[in-house]
Amino acid sequence: MTTPHTHWGPEDKYREYLERNYTIGHITEKRVGELGNSFFRVRWYGYEKPYDTWEREEDVPRDMVARFRRRKSRNVTFGLREASP
Repeated sequence: MTTPHTHWGPEDKYREYLERNYTIGHITEKRVGELGNSFFRVRWYGYEKPYDTWEREEDVPRDMVARFRRRKSRNVTFGLREASP
């Protein structure tokens, strides 16, 4: 008995990559440590809140940090607050 050939497209290769590597989905909050270092709580792609971790700013991609800061500044500008965990 033979198995049918399955074609792997780009989406399948990307999904396989994500399953083998941890990828940041988005940043949920920021805190400043005792020495003034910034840390970001990140939600990992494909994982839920219990698996969030705190990462040093230098370990988070700059574009994600910039996006998080823009989102936060818009919330302050419009008087919005994010829900507490």
